[in-house]
Amino acid sequence: MQGSTPRCYPMWVRHRVMQAGTLAQTIAVAAGFGICEKTVKRWWARELQTGNYEPVAGGAWKRGRARSMSKAMFMDLLWLCMATPSCSLEEMQLFLFTRHLVEIDPSIISRELRAAGMTRKRMRYISKHRDEPMRVRYWTNGPFAGAAPNQTVHGQHGVAGVAGVPVQFLVDLDEASFYVTDTQRSHGYSFKGHNAIERGYGPRDGDKVTVLAAVDVNVGVVSIWTFQGNTDKPTFYLFLLMFLFPALAGQSRCIIMDNLSAHFGADIDDLFETFGHIYVARPVHSPDFGFVEWLFNWIGMWLKRHKGEIDENNLEAKIHQAAGECTPENVQGFAIDAHYYVPGRNFYPYTG
Repeated sequence: MQGSTPRCYPMWVRHRVMQAGTLAQTIAVAAGFGICEKTVKRWWARELQTGNYEPVAGGAWKRGRARSMSKAMFMDLLWLCMATPSCSLEEMQLFLFTRHLVEIDPSIISRELRAAGMTRKRMRYISKHRDEPMRVRYWTNGPFAGAAPNQTVHGQHGVAGVAGVPVQFLVDLDEASFYVTDTQRSHGYSFKGHNAIERGYGPRDGDKVTVLAAVDVNVGVVSIWTFQGNTDKPTFYLFLLMFLFPALAGQSRCIIMDNLSAHFGADIDDLFETFGHIYVARPVHSPDFGFVEWLFNWIGMWLKRHKGEIDENNLEAKIHQAAGECTPENVQGFAIDAHYYVPGRNFYPYTG
């Protein structure tokens, strides 16, 4: 485009092109890097006039900084970004100076990263306390792996898994909390230079609503219970006895739960044995293996879409309405995203 600034290619690219031989050979090599013939001829003309095809000193060089980086510096930069995605341009500049004793302008660093296909995006963090061997065992061991002789409804926690259990026999169970403030959207429109402001709820408005829910790929949402307060062992016991197990009457299922202490105990084991079910504990800090977690995301997005209809008095009813619109096909998609095999659908196995 007329008036655009010519791209400053890294020096290792220039060297590779200009050392190819004749003008025709350099043009052929440059084409492999996406460099046009006009640029190569400009380099040749500069070398004939000055004996040097390197870039003319510009703003970055006036500040004492190099306008491009070597191939070794570029590879080190990619390694840093892959190892520490949250590092800033200033930290990258310091890293390259420490490694190569060359000060690179941050704008050059940003341009090279964009050219390599990297973009800056919102970070997603995972727990430092994840146990990767435990996560692998979840997919390779059966529900009774490591079980003691007196254990009839589950295997050893951290050893037992879901291998060999068809997804149609799995029920995923968990709890989540919602506030009326969860209905408020985080982004909006306004004129440039002005804040997007709208009246809404404060952080202390409304009571916390806890949702206990169970899903499977056959019927979608198997059972859901909302109440104000926290989940303790008596509350969880009541949910199993009054809501979930009656919904599973006549079926023996494998229930997947996280490692909340309220989910376990001798009385819970007795209840599972009475109703003919077994359970498996998900690996610690592994919500990505729970497809019920996607239901809670679904509910949260539904509440934001219908925020004009929701207040402190009808939040629980709206949560039930949102869950009621989640179909078995939706839950099957949730299970696929959580690495479970659903017959007739795409499969994305866990690879670490």
